[in-house]
Amino acid sequence: SDVPITIEPTMTNTLEVKPVSVSSSDIVNINGIRYFSDKEYVRVVIDLSSNAEYKSHWLKEDKSIQKPPRLMIDIFNSTIDKDVSREISIKDGLLRSVRLGYHAGDKSTRVVLDSENVKDYTVFQLSGPSRIVIDVFSGSFL
Repeated sequence: SDVPITIEPTMTNTLEVKPVSVSSSDIVNINGIRYFSDKEYVRVVIDLSSNAEYKSHWLKEDKSIQKPPRLMIDIFNSTIDKDVSREISIKDGLLRSVRLGYHAGDKSTRVVLDSENVKDYTVFQLSGPSRIVIDVFSGSFL
């Protein structure tokens, strides 16, 4: 059978492109992650098998553990496809990297965007195909 795929404009840096399928289980599969980068704006897209419950929060820099300011998105009742990269280096002046980690205890995935110069952000979910979109902005974009 034909499985729909995600199609993005050619200017998108596609890191992972996976077929999008709707799972009959309650577990949301993270099928891929991709980004588009500009000097004042970055869009990160997390491709999902179905819509998910998620929460985002911002953490300030923590010099004691050598962590930059970062945006964290927790995707509940989810798993990461084995072909999805766990760390993606961006280093575009706004984001250093995007990291993914799975917590088996509560069946959640944490996506971390390590900031270099992020001043604001938005996180929202879209359907058809299901995905979480994260937009981060520099101060000059606002």
